[in-house]
Amino acid sequence: MHDCLAGVQFDAREALFYIENGLAAGTYNFTVKQHSWVSTDVGKTFQFTLTQPIPAGGQIVLLSTYNVAIAGTTVKTYASSTTTTEIEVATVSEGSEGTSLGDVNNSINGNTNSLQRGLLGNNRYSQSAIKQYLDSDGAAGSFWNPQNIFDRPPSWVASQAGFQKDMDVDFLAVLGEVDKITALNTVSDGGGSETSAEKFFLLSRTEVYGGKEGSISEGNAYPYYSETSDLSAAGTGADTNRIKYRNGAAQYWWLRSPYASSSYIVRYVITTGSVSNITAYISSGVAPACCII
Repeated sequence: MHDCLAGVQFDAREALFYIENGLAAGTYNFTVKQHSWVSTDVGKTFQFTLTQPIPAGGQIVLLSTYNVAIAGTTVKTYASSTTTTEIEVATVSEGSEGTSLGDVNNSINGNTNSLQRGLLGNNRYSQSAIKQYLDSDGAAGSFWNPQNIFDRPPSWVASQAGFQKDMDVDFLAVLGEVDKITALNTVSDGGGSETSAEKFFLLSRTEVYGGKEGSISEGNAYPYYSETSDLSAAGTGADTNRIKYRNGAAQYWWLRSPYASSSYIVRYVITTGSVSNITAYISSGVAPACCII
């Protein structure tokens, strides 16, 4: 797309714990072994008390953010990954009373999520809410489904129809699926890349003449971006050719690439045309691409 659609959230803050077999009411604790922002929380144990049980398949979400100490924040419990109605809210304090839920790191360990993803969302495009939006022709509230055990509904789940809803059928008939390469982060996804067949898709850092994501080339630079660039070589600097608008105003717009050394940051283009990055749970503009056959 030449210009941008209104902003949508790339992916929601995920649950910190998946409750596979249910959890009784009581006091629980967890120990923080890694924290990317609040170093004083590393090595500490935190506790909270539940007055109501969580059924099998439920979740615990930590309501904090990247630069806030965990003590004094809250957790919300949910009966499933699709409901937006919590069972209860409980305050988190420093302490080790009750039953341990284990250690929390930036990596994923069984039913315990990456703390980065639990606070700020998941940057894996194949599991993202925005990909489901692009793939769908469904009505608002009808098409989002969890893509992993920690997934949570995006902020737009009840209000945003699928991108393809009411799209001209003759236009859809001439679109082909193309294989797209997307880098994987090295924190929770093991690095490297994955390839997916896409009809509508976000562009990658490489495709907008932004260079490789780490060591990964996510396809080839599109001639639209490379042949008339302000830059002498592929890079992330300001480039007027990458600026997109909505209602006459320059926009921030999503790429599909992760910032590969984190599990929560996604690449996007800012209003100067520079390739930058932001947390997955932020809303930003959407400029999908497709291939006409």
